[in-house]
Amino acid sequence: MNMQENHLLRIKSWVDKMQEDLVTLARTASGVEKLAEIYMKNRDLYTVEANNPRQLVEIAARDIEKLLSNRSKALVTIFALAFYELYVVKLNYLSEIVVFINLMGHIFSEVRSGVEWNCY
Repeated sequence: MNMQENHLLRIKSWVDKMQEDLVTLARTASGVEKLAEIYMKNRDLYTVEANNPRQLVEIAARDIEKLLSNRSKALVTIFALAFYELYVVKLNYLSEIVVFINLMGHIFSEVRSGVEWNCY
């Protein structure tokens, strides 16, 4: 065995060990082994049935569609409320301007008619 083959074997061994560690980490992080333990403990409470992949995909697609629809409805509602708020604020602002203009007109008409205004 030459030096290059020895080096490649060491790298392969290292890669195999990393792969084994990754599989162990994935099993631990996902809780797969814990789920298996729970199932084995309570086996009599569960039934295992075959899945219909097409049906699962259809259900998932329907659920995603429903979520997106609800999100769209929520965004429309939020937009409508924001628009309404802006409209109400604008109306309030405009009504205050109208009150101010009417008040100023009243003051000017009184000033023209000779009424004195004392400003404190």
